[in-house]
Amino acid sequence: MVLGQIAGWAYYHCERYVWHELDLTDGPVAVSGLPDGVRLRPAVAADLPALVKIEMPLLDRFDEFSDRGGELCLVENADDVVVALWIFRTQMPLYPWLELPQDVVAIEHGVTAAGHRGRGLMPAVLNAITDNLRREGHRRVVLKVLDTNQSSLKTVGKAGFQPIALMHQVKILGTHRTIVEPAAGFGRYLAVRLAGSA
Repeated sequence: MVLGQIAGWAYYHCERYVWHELDLTDGPVAVSGLPDGVRLRPAVAADLPALVKIEMPLLDRFDEFSDRGGELCLVENADDVVVALWIFRTQMPLYPWLELPQDVVAIEHGVTAAGHRGRGLMPAVLNAITDNLRREGHRRVVLKVLDTNQSSLKTVGKAGFQPIALMHQVKILGTHRTIVEPAAGFGRYLAVRLAGSA
């Protein structure tokens, strides 16, 4: 039975991501501000050991992401980095790179340190970042969440993000296909740009 399941996975596997969008023209979302004693700042290469400690994904692509205009932001207290995430203003890493429409910014690969999860910190961080992006003149922010990650889905909802599309990544017999079921806005853009992408 188990061998059959493993063989089946090798022939067919599907992950689904829910894309969300926040309209920055609607004004700030009512979320508590950052707690006292923490600050938000851009990360630099010297921060990599602290980011490894909180299990930040894709750190091996730090130079690539930075060279393409990505900004790794972190939130730290007096002792540790507690949250980190990437902001992409012109293109984002997706098959392999997706150009973003002029008024759209993407947030990717957010992580909260294990000892700080469940405290409502990430919605406050997202709110602080989107307020900064609003002041820069951006109009929309998008992000994606694995559809099985209920905690993250609740988090982005608390920060005011609305679901706009469901993206299926399907693996069949060693081939990959991306299917987007758009609902609105950026979802339609994704559906056109990613149609049949591998």
